[in-house]
Amino acid sequence: MVKKISRPTPPATDSDQDCLPAPDALALVRRCGSPEADGLPLTTPLGQIFTPGRREQFCQCVADGVPTQRAGIPCGASNTLQDVVEAISC
Repeated sequence: MVKKISRPTPPATDSDQDCLPAPDALALVRRCGSPEADGLPLTTPLGQIFTPGRREQFCQCVADGVPTQRAGIPCGASNTLQDVVEAISC
């Protein structure tokens, strides 16, 4: 009789956990962007919505809400709200 050796499941990596389901990701981006981004299309560039300092606050809020590293959030002036949603969605 051959005995099967069960192998432990590898631990989840950070990349497996640093994301949200799409509806939750959208809600987080909307919450962190409020009130400036309220009602704006997701195609709106961050630089048209936020001052540079407020843009950093927005991106840190998103990173904290995932949670993930701030460096993983596309936060340039030309990045859009959609870019941020896609970066944090699973």
